[in-house]
Amino acid sequence: MSADTLNDKYDFRDDGAFSPRNWTSGILTSYDSFKFALGYAEARVKIPAGQGLWQAFWLLNGYYVAQQPEINIMEARGSHPDLAYHTYHRRDNDGADLPQEQKITSYGTPRVGYSDAFHTFGVHWEHDRITWYVEGVQAHTYSDPDVGCQIMYVLLNLAVGGNLDEGRVPQPGSPLAEFEVDYVRVHQVTDTK
Repeated sequence: MSADTLNDKYDFRDDGAFSPRNWTSGILTSYDSFKFALGYAEARVKIPAGQGLWQAFWLLNGYYVAQQPEINIMEARGSHPDLAYHTYHRRDNDGADLPQEQKITSYGTPRVGYSDAFHTFGVHWEHDRITWYVEGVQAHTYSDPDVGCQIMYVLLNLAVGGNLDEGRVPQPGSPLAEFEVDYVRVHQVTDTK
């Protein structure tokens, strides 16, 4: 299909309002290849430090129904790479946000933190419990009979900008930022309930 045909089909327009940015974001996702419910997900990653960077390893519901759960296994702000956020988000059956469950772990110095080397982050997701791990050590557990049990997929991304790092963007001339991924492993549990 030619570019002109695509433009006509999808009504893309160059109206002068768009201007290219000096940065871009990247994402890896299992959406088209693998989704699961209940089990253990782990990644060994090295995050970059730097203003305006937002790194994440998370699970997102595949079909946007009911609670629409989201499990953030690890999120980090580039301006504070010593802090990793471990969060459970969900909605009630009417689509209203419910209070999130969040724990923050810290490591190293504020300027370097988790960007010093590869680190392992994981989550064990059960019917009534979510347990987060850092370097194989339990960091936080959330228990509730209403923990979401929907089909989820895995995402790893390095966003540039966004609201987690207070809307900052990298300074002009900032070095290339890389979110390095050594491995991602997912073990799905056979549901016995």
